[in-house]
Amino acid sequence: MLPTSRQNYHPHRHHRHQNYTYDYNYLHETTLSPHPHPFSQSSHTLEDIPIPTFTPADLPSRLLALNRRAAIVSAALAHLSAVVKPLETTKSEDLTENQLQDIWEEGVGLGRAMEEFREQMEE
Repeated sequence: MLPTSRQNYHPHRHHRHQNYTYDYNYLHETTLSPHPHPFSQSSHTLEDIPIPTFTPADLPSRLLALNRRAAIVSAALAHLSAVVKPLETTKSEDLTENQLQDIWEEGVGLGRAMEEFREQMEE
């Protein structure tokens, strides 16, 4: 027996995806805004800069880890670009729920990658 949500499913009937009006405020509200560098403000002095907690021997492995995180950020950005690029010529009212969901998911993935990169930088 088919699941409840697919009982009336007809594979040969094509249903148009739900379209949205130009109310995309939630797409423009982002928590991915860049964080200011902690030492970019004029109120910081040299005494405010934390002393590194690693030895010079740790530097190569830390740089490799940071490089891996940067590659992940780059890949996440490429994924988001691949989703958005074909939609650049699409009118906003023609965007489907699935397209918006894809954009959202790739944006969240990019945000996570950026957060992990920031955490790696702070180690």
